[in-house]
Amino acid sequence: MTPEKKMDNLGIDRLIELVEENTSLAEIANICGCGVSSIRKWVNADESRKARWDNAQEISAQACDDQALQILMGISDNAEHGEIQKAVQVANHLRWRAKAKAPGLYGEKKEVLGAGGITVVIQTGLGKEKVVEGVMEQLSG
Repeated sequence: MTPEKKMDNLGIDRLIELVEENTSLAEIANICGCGVSSIRKWVNADESRKARWDNAQEISAQACDDQALQILMGISDNAEHGEIQKAVQVANHLRWRAKAKAPGLYGEKKEVLGAGGITVVIQTGLGKEKVVEGVMEQLSG
């Protein structure tokens, strides 16, 4: 069976449900029996699917952020150092996932003052810093 057929069998409704439940892309690939790249290709092949996917990613990002906050709030006052460290690491990972899933909502903003007083605002964490460096070089050169 082709990857497209496997995705058709899974269906967009089930895929969106899994994404909103914060199921990893690797887990979804195992469920449908195809590769991660096949899922992305199938989603991107249809504008309606892509729009639903993007919305589901934002919902999933919010769930990651909520879960991170619950973990941090759940640390007891008398928790041991190792327990605190683990909770903080898990919360940091969940917040990283939120940023990766919805950089427009959870990405860190950075302002850069360029030549001639031009201010460039970017979302960091996705390799865009390098793009801005190139832009700044062009503006100042």
